Amino acid sequence: MHTLSVCLITYNHVKYIQQALDSVLMQKVNFSWNVVIADDYSTDGTREILLEYKEKYSDLLHLILQENNVGASQNCIDLLSYPNCKYIAYLDGDDYWTDPYKLQKQIDFLENNPEYGICYSKARFYIQNSKKFLKRNYGRQLKAENLDDLITNNGQIPSLTVCVRKELLPRYYHEIKPDTRWFLLGDRPFWIWIAYNSKIHYFDEIFGVYRVVNKSASHPNSYDKKKEYHTEYYSIKIFFADLYDRSYLKNIIEDKMYLTLANLSIKFKKYTEFREYISKVKRSTKRVKMKKVIAKSLLFMMIYHYLSYYKSKLNSLMK
Repeated sequence: MHTLSVCLITYNHVKYIQQALDSVLMQKVNFSWNVVIADDYSTDGTREILLEYKEKYSDLLHLILQENNVGASQNCIDLLSYPNCKYIAYLDGDDYWTDPYKLQKQIDFLENNPEYGICYSKARFYIQNSKKFLKRNYGRQLKAENLDDLITNNGQIPSLTVCVRKELLPRYYHEIKPDTRWFLLGDRPFWIWIAYNSKIHYFDEIFGVYRVVNKSASHPNSYDKKKEYHTEYYSIKIFFADLYDRSYLKNIIEDKMYLTLANLSIKFKKYTEFREYISKVKRSTKRVKMKKVIAKSLLFMMIYHYLSYYKSKLNSLMK
């Protein structure tokens, strides 16, 4: 049995997969490990690159090559079910690590602190379209009450920075049965479950880069897809608030969901839906935040209508 398996998931990542693989292979460790890669029937050349790396690093790499497109959820289940190891580190094929001692630091900590089930760090945001890094980082230290923090707030644990005890996975699948539920976001419910069942450690360091790519699962382009993403994101939180007797958090979660959907509907000029979502916000929401959202949205509508008016006037003069 290996001490650790790096689980890398990929689908049509031909532009990024080499950087991801090289960032894994640069790791400096003093324990036994391997790399398991699950490719969901890529058709853009990703699979050919994986086969080249497999030939070069045959003892280290194991490939799970799907014979047809099984979807991200099933591909992830196949990936995480394969390793025979004590710990798992996870990476998407379009992200990459920057610290060559990432794995060593995490294994050293988990080996010496058995009460912790998972550890993670910060990551940098890289916007692929503009080819620029954001000034703010992805990920932060959880507040004293890990579970409440994960249920109510956003952006705490970047998946690419995580190292977790493998023994927790079968327990999670048995208790929550995520493959039978409507979860599209596989990592978020797992982090919440871990916060209820184990301690979580945060490294105040940057271990990698999270690449923001258009049309990715977490950054859809269309209004309907974005609405579906945000609705499920908050529905997962409500699910666990009910499961773990945190009903006092539900109003907060629902208010955040409706405010997020209100902002989204304005960006896509869905004014009727904007009014619908704003009307659902409960009094538990801070008045200042609500006023800012409404003011911002009304300003956007005003500018849009003025521009439309002057555009029509200009067109009529040019005829």
